[in-house]
Amino acid sequence: MTAGPAGNAMWLRRAVLFVAVFAALAGVFARFERLDYKIFWPDETYSMLRITGHTEEDISARIDRRVHSVEDLRTLDRLDPKLGYSATMRSMREEPQRGPLFYLGARAWATAFGDGVARMREFTAIFGAAGIVLAYLLGRRLTKSVLGGAVSASLVAVSPILLHLSRQVREYVCLADATLAAALLLLACLERPTAWRWAAYAAGSVAGFFISPIFVSVWAAHAITVLSSRRPKRTVVGWSIAIVCSAAVCVPWSLGSLRNAAAHARDLAWLANPYAPRALAVKWVFNVGAVFFDSEIVHRVFVLALIPAFVIVAFAAVMAVRQFRDVRFALVVSTVVCGFAPSIAIDIVKHTHYEAVTRYQMVAWVGLEMLVALAIATALESLDLRSSTVAAAAFFYLTAAGLFSYVFDRPYEVWWDNNGHLDDRALGAAVASRVPRAIVLSSNAPTLFTLARYLPDDTKIVLFHFEDPPPNAPTRAFLFEPVPVVLDAYRQRLGSSGAIVNVTPAASLAIPELDSERDGRTTEADTAARPLWQILGRS
Repeated sequence: MTAGPAGNAMWLRRAVLFVAVFAALAGVFARFERLDYKIFWPDETYSMLRITGHTEEDISARIDRRVHSVEDLRTLDRLDPKLGYSATMRSMREEPQRGPLFYLGARAWATAFGDGVARMREFTAIFGAAGIVLAYLLGRRLTKSVLGGAVSASLVAVSPILLHLSRQVREYVCLADATLAAALLLLACLERPTAWRWAAYAAGSVAGFFISPIFVSVWAAHAITVLSSRRPKRTVVGWSIAIVCSAAVCVPWSLGSLRNAAAHARDLAWLANPYAPRALAVKWVFNVGAVFFDSEIVHRVFVLALIPAFVIVAFAAVMAVRQFRDVRFALVVSTVVCGFAPSIAIDIVKHTHYEAVTRYQMVAWVGLEMLVALAIATALESLDLRSSTVAAAAFFYLTAAGLFSYVFDRPYEVWWDNNGHLDDRALGAAVASRVPRAIVLSSNAPTLFTLARYLPDDTKIVLFHFEDPPPNAPTRAFLFEPVPVVLDAYRQRLGSSGAIVNVTPAASLAIPELDSERDGRTTEADTAARPLWQILGRS
């Protein structure tokens, strides 16, 4: 007796469910294992600056051309009993583009469990694991099936970008959680609108905004969803009241952000120049791909693995657009579109490259995950065995791609291969292997602030502004990220009695097309690949 098409479809769905459960569990494990292995990079260092209540003025105060101990810099990302939660809020005012909720929560976590690297990353990893649960709940509500929930949860669990950000002291995975939770609450309200459900939705919306103002794009997506779903007037009014109340709660912080517009512009000045079209295209390919497969790995040939992923995304998008009148598809499509729209609009108006920064499109990536999950689950539940088989193959491919990305990327100590981020641990070891251990920073105090974590304890540091090195600076020392004029000044001072030698260890790889970010002004000292120089001269 043969199983027949119905029996084959049943076994196919069971196989998908089995793989989904395995992938979800692997994703949870991956979020918590070896949390102190990857480099604690500058973005996380700045997170700690905010969490502990320090400010950029605390950094600037040390740029005084005097000798400081490395411990003096390390204190800036450690808890200080004199600085409480109010100090964290004051520090957050220097970055008005961020919300304070994650940082206040991280402050409470650090107070309770310690501010070490692994401990602080555990705080984010918990939210990363919670996102898998939220994805399951949302997927189940979208598809009305356990299988749909499992598919959604597993895709989120093995997503490289979500996995990376679940292991860093940054707020973006919390923004992903808020996006998932808000969608879940909205669907619950649309199915059975009650005052309590709208109140829960409003509370979730406020929390989302205070995690990140980027959450406003979720409001826009939900507006499109509600207005296009042809719901009763009472439902539209309920949603409108919930959003107005949420916005009213968020107004004070928003006004404070506007008052700190100058600080916002200064913090994001690195985005001011536009990418060349080719560089922007490359970045888009890698960013979209990072949702399903981390092609930011050493072997560029693996970019070919993105082709099937893009085909799956395209199929899901076409399917969703055709069924836009269905509130489920309207929600996921609107989330993707509204997640992309703000950064693209800013770039068009200001000629910047916000859209090239992966984490700024977090709302869109979550929408893309749900879009693909909904399409796969819908096809799997169909009576057409051929459609079910294709959907299962697509699901198996995406989970395999995500798991492969994790296994392949796991040994690397740096986070991103495509941006040439510094391997601070290797730089610290390079300093430790040489004497004397004095470092002179010529242009970037915040970067040395990050490196300080990996320097030998007896390192001495002299900080000064850009091209203004102190006349009595040691001539047997290190220069860290010096501008060319400083290199020239030291060469002239040394004359024939010494030399300046680059001692940078092997750096992470970078995508050549992205060198355009430097506006063609690349020199021996401008590139992130050659930051550390040793001065060999008279003491």
